Amino acid sequence: MKTATVLALSLALCATGCGSAQKQEKTPVARQSSADEILRSSTSWTSGLPEEGILSPPSAISLFKNTWTSVLRLTPTTAHETLTITENLQLRAGGELHCRTTIDHELGIRYGRRKGEAAVELWRPALNLPRSCDGLHPEGDIQKTEARALFVLRADTLVAVEPPLEKRKYLPIAE
Repeated sequence: MKTATVLALSLALCATGCGSAQKQEKTPVARQSSADEILRSSTSWTSGLPEEGILSPPSAISLFKNTWTSVLRLTPTTAHETLTITENLQLRAGGELHCRTTIDHELGIRYGRRKGEAAVELWRPALNLPRSCDGLHPEGDIQKTEARALFVLRADTLVAVEPPLEKRKYLPIAE
């Protein structure tokens, strides 16, 4: 009798709890867009790219140590960059020169996927801006051609994958 009671209780619980008598609705899983995925990590990103080297004559600069610091503000449709270029130069004639130039500008932006990873393509317009230095810079204004790069979201970092020699990595800024 004890076994029959346990069996009856088990069947009653299974019928109500297992859902065999009830039809369960399945909700479709919503797939996030690449923009949603990237912006969920952060809307503000920063990257610092150091450059250093030795220049040969006839350059008036013998040694340079530069850092390009980029701060991005992303939305689903826009990208804004604050780019700060810090230059520390040793001049061939002797002496040092220090420059710090900042520009705020809009970037081109396009979200998508690359091999299943959330991706964002950014392009910076051509730059032609005067340097802000503590003396006269021998090369004049900063001039760069338009630059495009494709970044994929890996963990919490935007990593450049195209062009192959692009070295920037953007880390999220806590807000």
